[in-house]
Amino acid sequence: AWIQSSDKAFNLVEISSYATLLNCAAAGMGVGLVPESLIRLYPFPETLKVHRLAKQWSQSNTFLIWRNGFETAAINAFTQGIKHN
Repeated sequence: AWIQSSDKAFNLVEISSYATLLNCAAAGMGVGLVPESLIRLYPFPETLKVHRLAKQWSQSNTFLIWRNGFETAAINAFTQGIKHN
């Protein structure tokens, strides 16, 4: 919705590695959306320009999925640890 609200044209690419995404942004290849906590861990933060999203775009839902029938003790412990009321 945030991208669609713009009058700019975008080429979207999904990158599965945060390190790769941050390195691409630092190299000038585009922009990325990452949690602020990752920027604090990035070893070269001076190579990045950080822009906070407007409040209306700053929250998102994250979904955790796994193969049906393959629930493990680790998955159960993880999901119990991240449950929100």
